[in-house]
Amino acid sequence: MDPDIIYQMALSGIPNLGPVKQSGLIDFFSSAKKVFSAGYKELLETGLLNEHEAALIKAVERFDGYTAQIKVLRDSHIRVLSYKDMLYPARLRQIASFPILLYYRGAIDLLNQKNILAVVGSRHMTDYGRNVLRDFIPALTDQGVVIVSGMAFGVDVTAHILCLDAKGKTVAVQAQGVEKGHPAAHAGVFQRIMDNGGCVISEFPFIENGAVEKFHFPRRNRLISGMSDAVLVVEAAEKSGALITARYAIEQNRDCFAVPGSIYQNTSRGCLNLIKDGAGVACAVQDILEGLGLVKRSHEKQEELPFTETRVATDHLETPLERQILVCCKDRPVSMDELVDMVREPASFVTATITKMQLMGKLKEVEGKKFAAV
Repeated sequence: MDPDIIYQMALSGIPNLGPVKQSGLIDFFSSAKKVFSAGYKELLETGLLNEHEAALIKAVERFDGYTAQIKVLRDSHIRVLSYKDMLYPARLRQIASFPILLYYRGAIDLLNQKNILAVVGSRHMTDYGRNVLRDFIPALTDQGVVIVSGMAFGVDVTAHILCLDAKGKTVAVQAQGVEKGHPAAHAGVFQRIMDNGGCVISEFPFIENGAVEKFHFPRRNRLISGMSDAVLVVEAAEKSGALITARYAIEQNRDCFAVPGSIYQNTSRGCLNLIKDGAGVACAVQDILEGLGLVKRSHEKQEELPFTETRVATDHLETPLERQILVCCKDRPVSMDELVDMVREPASFVTATITKMQLMGKLKEVEGKKFAAV
């Protein structure tokens, strides 16, 4: 292990000294050890610190506690990775506020592979969001896409589980140490990730008494987007942690995709706002694969097939419900209430699917608030 790690740990432990200043100081003095060896005046002359911050650094006199902490981490099978290490995720090093240290368990090399997609969304996932994930995740992992998410309830943990079920590779970014899964209810998912060649990672080591500060979550979100080539938001309310991740993605020059949903569904409003602001519309897994460059974009107009009593153009639809709705609407316009009765699915799910199909150009709304196949 690089002996400078101990001093990097000490530097990252300085209160309110952010990662930008930490890495700036290390680069200026060429090592964290030399940062602590520098005089008070030298620290101020870097232009990176105020007087209080320089005094905090000079107040650090002992480093043996960090040596002991490294032993505890080793005993817990936790590794520490410096931003100067060649294994440090290259994408993450490109963002403005990359952490100087990462703590991880598992296969860190996953984060330097091609085609990494962050999948985030509401903790209060609906059946619509669950079905989108069931359609998208296996198809993405089949193309070798590594799925990154935050292990939270709802969309996050479902993305991890579906990726594991599909024999894919997934990375969980936690808002606290990586000695175990968090929340505790996801301990089994944590172990599956470990057992199946995945990775769990954080910029924090252990959290005393299991407490997690609220500010850890937005900090975690910038890592989720920063480690990835693109971010997919499946469901999100107007005020949602997933939208924080999406904003970070845009700031970090990452592609951002959002799954459209019903204008009447709270968990769709955040996604619809993202789309209004220019995010890519993810109506099908093809949209994500095109964004990642795994399939060629098709600019040719699809040949339109006529609707007849025996033939319906359903070959470009993604789910059985979409095909079922299109068949119902092929002969005559059908109201929302009629569709709910005909397909025997929850009204919120049918509404969201209809919205998606309208965006795909498969359905249109006609007079009397009815829907007809296009």
